Amino acid sequence: MDVALRLFAAQGFAATTTKQIAQHVGITEGLLYYYFPTKVSLLMEVAKRRHTFASGMLTILQNAEGRLARDVMHEIGAGLVSLIRQEMDLVRMILSEAQTNDELYAALQEMIEDIVEQLASYLESRVAAGELRSDMSVQTTAMGFLGAFVLFFITHNRLDLQSWQAQSEGYTHQWVESWYRGARCQ
Repeated sequence: MDVALRLFAAQGFAATTTKQIAQHVGITEGLLYYYFPTKVSLLMEVAKRRHTFASGMLTILQNAEGRLARDVMHEIGAGLVSLIRQEMDLVRMILSEAQTNDELYAALQEMIEDIVEQLASYLESRVAAGELRSDMSVQTTAMGFLGAFVLFFITHNRLDLQSWQAQSEGYTHQWVESWYRGARCQ
């Protein structure tokens, strides 16, 4: 999986063949297909094992019960920008290749839907607790909240590490505070 990710990042998903991956690993292409029926299934397994977005979000949300939305959303935002930076090559490649690869697009959509559902469920619990406005669409809010961080990545991914850290911290704080002021019950 490490070899596959390295090749995907260096050459692009479409340009990397399963034959190349197998040769670099020292196995037959048939054996690779035995474990991973498609190149996309290999990529998605790489993403899962590297503890990317879905597992990171799940971890944060599993420990969120009863905690204020403001605190949890700060944690989610900070976690996302940190994770995006750590997995920058993978994120770039998936966002790019999903535009032309239907199978990868479908897998990305499924992952996004899972994350949105988890976040919407948490937000619904905070609406039920009386912290957040009841007229808020939790699905739309979850999608918009996560989308704001993807947009930050798209517009800032070429920054050096120090600049990324400074700007992502400021952005996360300002975005969550603005969101919370609009979402909380008055």
